[in-house]
Parts: sequence; C-alpha cells; structure tokens
Amino acid sequence: MEREFIVCDLDQFMSSYLPFVPSEADVSSCISQCLRPDSMVVGTGDTTRFMLYLSPPDGSQSEMKTYRNLEKISASIAKFEYPGRTRNRFHYKHTPYASIAKSTHKIDACFTADTFSSESKILNTYAMAVPMEHKVDPAQRYDSNTKVVSANKPKKLIKVFLSILFATEEGLGYDPLITREADSNYTFEIPQVNAPSRFFRTISPISVYNSNNSTGRMTRIYLAEDLSTNPPKRCVLKDVWIDSTEQTEGQIQQALFDDIEAFWKEEPATPTVPGDEDDINFFRSLHSDLVKSKRYKDFFLSIETDYASPALHDVAPKAVPVRGLLTAPAPATPLPPAFSNSGPVPDSARKSPTPRSSLRSAGTTRPMTKARGQLANSKPVAPRRYMPKKRYRVVFREICTPVGNLGKLGEVVDVLQQVLIPYKSTEAVSDGTMLNWQAKLSDLEYAKKFPPPDGYKGASDPKTGTPYFMAHEVLGRSYIFQPVATEARSVTSDESTNPFAPVSEMIVGVNREVVAHNFQHDLESIWWLLLWTMACRIDCKSSHAWARPIFQNVEDLTEERAHCFCYPINQAISVSFHKDISEFAKPMEKVRLIMHTAYFDRVSLRRHFAPAAYVKFHRLFRLFFMGIQLISTSDWREIPLIPDDLTVKRNLKILC
Repeated sequence: MEREFIVCDLDQFMSSYLPFVPSEADVSSCISQCLRPDSMVVGTGDTTRFMLYLSPPDGSQSEMKTYRNLEKISASIAKFEYPGRTRNRFHYKHTPYASIAKSTHKIDACFTADTFSSESKILNTYAMAVPMEHKVDPAQRYDSNTKVVSANKPKKLIKVFLSILFATEEGLGYDPLITREADSNYTFEIPQVNAPSRFFRTISPISVYNSNNSTGRMTRIYLAEDLSTNPPKRCVLKDVWIDSTEQTEGQIQQALFDDIEAFWKEEPATPTVPGDEDDINFFRSLHSDLVKSKRYKDFFLSIETDYASPALHDVAPKAVPVRGLLTAPAPATPLPPAFSNSGPVPDSARKSPTPRSSLRSAGTTRPMTKARGQLANSKPVAPRRYMPKKRYRVVFREICTPVGNLGKLGEVVDVLQQVLIPYKSTEAVSDGTMLNWQAKLSDLEYAKKFPPPDGYKGASDPKTGTPYFMAHEVLGRSYIFQPVATEARSVTSDESTNPFAPVSEMIVGVNREVVAHNFQHDLESIWWLLLWTMACRIDCKSSHAWARPIFQNVEDLTEERAHCFCYPINQAISVSFHKDISEFAKPMEKVRLIMHTAYFDRVSLRRHFAPAAYVKFHRLFRLFFMGIQLISTSDWREIPLIPDDLTVKRNLKILC
C-alpha cells in the first residue's frame, strides 16, 4: 500500500474526489447561520478565523489534543440547512483510541454512522464513510495555507465538511445496488437489459480476503440465492473491481468461445518453421470432438447474469506519487517538481508507522510484503498509471469447490490433469481411476489474447492477487533468457582485444523486453499449485519448513523462489516431503528442468510469440500427469490434505 499514495493540490482534490464542491455563497451562509451563532468563528471575510484555532498548529500539543476540536466545528456545520440537499446519517468523530472491528488499523478520526461511545471504542468499516489521519509535524515546513484549520483559510475546511455531511451515500462511495442486511449478508441488485432487475442475497462467503492495496479490493465470492425464483435457487456471486477499459468475464468468455470455434474452422497457415503445422494439427485433432459437440463449454462456469458499473473517477490532474506517507519523518527535502508552484502540499510523513493490513480469511494470515531487503524509500517511485476502475458482478449457476479445499492428494492431481486432458465427470483416466470431479475455469477478467498485439506494453497498474502460483518470469518481470550484444560477447571471447580502446561505434545494449503472459506460464502455475499442495497441505513439518520461504505473498521474485525454479528440487522432495510422495521427486524435477530449458530456448530463438512453439511442451505436460498417475509404490492418492480457506483467487475452480 505504501507505493500507492499520491499527493495533489487541495483545490484539485476537492474538484476531483469530493462528492460536490460547495459554493462560496453556501459557505458564507453556513458561517452566518451556524458557526457564528455557535461562537465557532470570529472576524469577517478574509479575516474569518476559527475561535478554537486562532493560531495554526505548531506541534507543541499532541495530534489528539490539536484536532479534537474539529468534532465541535463539524457538529456546528452539520446544523446548516443546505438548499436542495439533505443532511446524511454520517457525523464526524474524534477517535484516537478507537479500534476497527476485525482489523489492526488505527485512525485518528472519521465520518461514521456508528453510534461510537467512549466505552466500546469499536468502529465498523461498513459504517465508516471517510477515515481520517491527522498530522502535527513541526519538522515539515509548509505555508500556513496548507493547514485547513489555519488562521486565514477556514473556508477550505468548511467546504470539505459540508461536502461530506450533505453528500448522498452514493457520492460517498456506497453502492446503491448493494444493501447490507441486519445479519451482515448482502442483497445485490443486478440490472437487466429491457427487463426488471434481479436480486441475489448472499448466504455465506466462499472467498473473501482483505486487500493490502488502498486502490483495489480483492475478488469476493459468495454462496448466494436467487430471490427471483421460488423457492430461491442457490448460485455463486462474484464481486470484483477491474480496469474500466477491460472486458468483463462474460465478454471474455464469449470471445474465448468465438475464438475456439474459429480456430478449429480456419485453414492451417503456411508454417514458418518445419513441424509447426504438424504440431497444430495434432492439437486440433486432440480436441476436435469437444469442439464439434460444444462440450468444451462444460469446462467453463455457466454465467447466469452479470453487470458492470460505470467507471469511477480518474486520478486528479498533476497528482504525483510520494513514498513514506506512513513512515517516520525524514529530514526536510525539496518538494516534488509538480508542486513547486501549484499551491498547498499535504503532509508527507507520519510520526509512527501504521500497521499493515493482513491478508486474512478464516483465521489465517498471509500479509503481502516486499521482497527481503527492500525498503520503502530504497528506490525511486516507478511510473504507474492508475486506471479508473469499474465494479463487476457476475452470477454463476454452478456451486464450486476451490482446489485448495479438496480433501485428498489424488483428487487434486485428477482435477489438475483435467485442465490438460478434458474428461467428463466420472470418466476413467489412464490408470482406470474414476474421476469424481470436473474442472471449471473462471476468473477470466485478466485473460489476454496470445500472441499480444504489436507494441504490447505490460500493465503499470498491478493487479491484486497472490504470487503463490505465478510463473517465474511473470513474478520476476523478466525472461529467463537475457540476450547479450554480439560486441559484448566478443570482448570476453578474445583476450587479445582491449575492450577499453577507442572505437568508432558504441556498443549497443539490448533493451529489457516486457514479459507477455504465454501458454507455458499457465502450465507452470499448475506445477506451482501441485508443489504447494504437496509441501503445504500435507501434514509434514519438514516440508512446511522447506516451503515457508518459497511461498511468500511478496510483490517481487525472492531469492528462495527463484532458486526453487532454477535449481533441482528432487533432493528436497525426497528428503523433506511426506514419505509416501517421494516418488513424485523425479517427475516434478524433470518437468521443472524441461520448463526452464523451454523458456530459455524459446526466447533465444525468438519463438516465444509463436503459438505452435508451445504445443510440444503441452504434450510433455500431459505426459507428466499421466506418469504421476502411474506411481503405485504408495497409496499417495488417499493422503489427506489440510483444508485451505485462504487459497487466494484461483484461476481453477471445480464443480462438485
């Protein structure tokens, strides 16, 4: 979250983010009708001052004492009879000692609908419209007009408070299509085209995780019931935020169906590399029956209905990113260039760090952190385009079980194998085992067409999710193969050459190529999911200890994670893992080595954007799972698995 803060001029903030900006006339009316009769202000016009803040805060008092009088000022402003507007249910509360229910966060104040009392000191997030942080820091030197409670600029504070106190709930960010019920469940209204809206009420959460990002919310999935049916039918409702320019899951699913049909109908293109046509034809023949019968649709969740909200606000103009807003103040430094002549600048430091939120569900915690050794201010702020978001809700007919909640190792292997070899439910695999599950693909909102278009650029706005199963190159944002300029190679190969002698032309370096998600990355994620299941979900202390530094919710590729993929793992599986899966060591290591080699060779030959270059590897991955199914030296299929209620945002769900 520390990387997500931006600062902007207060006037820009009001025009970009407040529900509305009160006029000067309305501010003057509020002063004359409420604040002056309540003895909250003195003076007139430009000399108007708050009685409780005749001098700007100077740091001589604590934040708690300095800002507690804002509650009295807000109460006076709330009495205003705003023309054409209704006073909402929120009120300003000074809450320096308050706790937030089910959270480790602390805030200084907020606009809340809670009837907060000094005895309970508990706040609820659902009732908190605007959380607030206060700052008194004499080490920071700003003009007096940066203080909204300063002697000569009280009208700025009045404008902000009026906008919040007289805003509609939708203006404050509450979705009018979602109703929180008394039992803490939600009723979602899904608008329909040329038909009445449909209503779905949540029964219980399937997947609800707190986000470590202030600019996004992780996907929430609920078991729900369709209130338009009698009796109500059960279903699954997914609530997710996506970039406003992105397609929804329903649109992407239909585009996938169209492309699948087109691929099996089109004439084979003239191959650029010998053997490509044979590989593509093999792939077509492998799944031709599925396509002809339309049964390929059985491997996707069936969408009952969906709805995407309008896009939210864009970032304020001239806003600049700033690091360290939640860390202790550093020595005074020059202001960011964008603020040299742009007016007031918000505080850029805090006396003490704010505890990080935890990524949690069902009592388990997996906080998102930086890779080891990275500090908040150790490197410049990377350019990032904060895309406006839209909220998307989709209802699925099937009620699914995440792979992380399957009870036996054999069930996980069966389901992962179905991703590569589509079988009908209860159909036998190569060793005669009857499959009792059917794989279902969902969470398609970030799916991209491959190969990417010319001029492809990776997203600068990171997506919320887990790195547990991300492919090595995707997590590291770099291809395993790194080309080196020909001139640079000759320097090391010819000892008689002086590499520092004057030359007529400079050696031209090779630009770092943006990683585009490809087919092998998806297969590698399946490998990581199987490795994680073997290491973390089987009751074995030694494998848990081995896996702990590898499966970390960190934003970057750690040394331990990289080492796991780039170096042999068969010894670790044989020694540290459960004794009944020691035979998994060879196939797991073989496919790791094949993956690593394929990544290197494909990019070195500039074949990483050629779909045909992935067919052989797909066949090898199928053989990998078939080989695992043939392991008979132990009863590995019946090994019980520890339930995982925190399997964060999977691409694979299964139908029970």
